[in-house]
Amino acid sequence: MMTRRRALVAAVAALGLLSACGVGSRQAASTDPSQAADWKPVFTDGKLQPLPDGFPNKPITLLNGDEAGSSDGIYARTMQKALESLSPVNVEVLDKPAGSGGNWASLKYMQSRPDATEGYMLQVMAYTGAGLDFVADTVAKDYGYAVDDMNPVIATERVPFVVVMRGNAPWNTYQDLVDAAKANPGKLKYVSVSTGSQLDIGMMSLMAAGGWTAQKIPLKDNVQVATTIAAGQGDFSMELPDVVAGQFQAGKIKVPLVVGDKKPALFTNAQTTKDLGLDEPWGSLRGLMATPETSALHRQWLFELFKAAQASPAYQQRLQTVPGATGVVYDHDEVLGNVHNAIQIATPILKKLNLYKGE
Repeated sequence: MMTRRRALVAAVAALGLLSACGVGSRQAASTDPSQAADWKPVFTDGKLQPLPDGFPNKPITLLNGDEAGSSDGIYARTMQKALESLSPVNVEVLDKPAGSGGNWASLKYMQSRPDATEGYMLQVMAYTGAGLDFVADTVAKDYGYAVDDMNPVIATERVPFVVVMRGNAPWNTYQDLVDAAKANPGKLKYVSVSTGSQLDIGMMSLMAAGGWTAQKIPLKDNVQVATTIAAGQGDFSMELPDVVAGQFQAGKIKVPLVVGDKKPALFTNAQTTKDLGLDEPWGSLRGLMATPETSALHRQWLFELFKAAQASPAYQQRLQTVPGATGVVYDHDEVLGNVHNAIQIATPILKKLNLYKGE
């Protein structure tokens, strides 16, 4: 029998895909979308051939709005390597940490760069988390953006979230953590990735569902959170598997719970939220996004290029080494459908937690 939330997800998916067809009034500024539908990709000697209008005829830049060694930075470099034999032009990586502005500072920067609006610069994007910036934060609106300004090229992977605990904690299972929190209301230290991030919303949702609380300590980013938990200065958090893999293998972090119905092989002793009868939708959907002005035809060419890269040995090796990563190939409309899903599912949860900022 379909659960209430799964029914909602299915309904919202249909709604999201329908809405996606009507969004993005600025996305096809220079090309009739029908041209993208008519165009067919041509590969010669393994390389995707340029469009009749000459695009691309200069290097394409992948913008990483984080540090070089971050998850997004590693993703960008994997793509760069995968494209060596596929792209007719060089592909470069630019690391430009965006600070508190996040994805939206990066998008504003792209729009200021020559030729970026034609598709010569793309940003690495965690789509569902970015979508929640419109309802859990004011940062996107502060930069002047609406959901319709998102112009996804492709999503190539999903990664689940995991609950983590300090390695020297006296608890080994998720239920142990819950029991300890209930026995000591508001005493355990929950180190969150900022306030209102998708990771924070996911952890707060679990806490609300279980009826327990903790002392919240918000930090700037995933790496800071993982380092703090590993040092024993915080009790638990929700994280990305690849960020905590090293500390987990060193015994400095425990991973008792994976969000979803499948767990990475690395975390053999973990349970899943499905095991506990919980239907939680949280996770990361990563890919590449163009500026709102990038035309539908150029966006379609880029989709075909990165679709080929996702199938390459270099990228498939990444999927084997990043804990929990699952390969997907979602186009523009499918990504926007996922974004709308995330917003629709998160909104009532945010309101219940008094974190909603969508009005």
